[in-house]
Amino acid sequence: MFHMKSICALIILISISSGIKIYAQDGYFEKNDHDELPYYFGISFGYNSSFLKTTKSGLFNEQSNFKRAESGSSGGIELGLMGTLKLARHWELRTVPKLIIGGSKYLNYYYADGAIPTDKSNLLVSSSGDYYEQMKLPQTLISIPLHVKFTSDRINNYRAYLFGGPKVDFNLSSNSQEYTAERDLGNATAPLMRKVSFGGEMGAGVHIYLPFAVISPEFRFSSSFMNDHRRDFSNPYSGDTFNKLQQRMLSFSINIEQ
Repeated sequence: MFHMKSICALIILISISSGIKIYAQDGYFEKNDHDELPYYFGISFGYNSSFLKTTKSGLFNEQSNFKRAESGSSGGIELGLMGTLKLARHWELRTVPKLIIGGSKYLNYYYADGAIPTDKSNLLVSSSGDYYEQMKLPQTLISIPLHVKFTSDRINNYRAYLFGGPKVDFNLSSNSQEYTAERDLGNATAPLMRKVSFGGEMGAGVHIYLPFAVISPEFRFSSSFMNDHRRDFSNPYSGDTFNKLQQRMLSFSINIEQ
């Protein structure tokens, strides 16, 4: 699904760029004052695909009922505000606090042949005939990054840039009712994730200068640095299976700046 979104985004970007190039040949699109601003603001919206990088527990092969466990990706949307401070001719400091909605993670637990439950009503079957259980980790994030941004020289109405820096994510769904309902009933459920995660992100984009604003499509990759897994040895889906769960995210966004 993410690949299709990426292809569509690329087609839109090429179409916009081609259209702008036609008018830019006549010097129509400029907005020369943007490069002289000491600071400026904007908005950002985008789409992302996120997944979990898993590290198995040392007890996995000894005590687990599962022969393997894998993570699955899902898509989400991003809405954010942007503030940029100019440091030097090619250097800027930027923050883009954003709300990330719909970025649920999935963990698939494949049962060993001798450990398949008698009641298979809640189980799924893979193409190879393996029974597995899918655990959903609902996630709504507030992400606050701090980027150091390097911009190229402006060529007509285009300017490329690279950026990178640390970020902190606040997981608003870490104790949601959906996440804890089964645990409150005394049943095993999906592993819990920490409320706060520290990580970093990097990416690249291009400024496209229009008369009324600057449009900046960009791609971004982010990763958590810490173990986001709240390990619980009383839960077979957690302590006996996974040691570390770290978040990864690939995003495409459109920024609109003054």
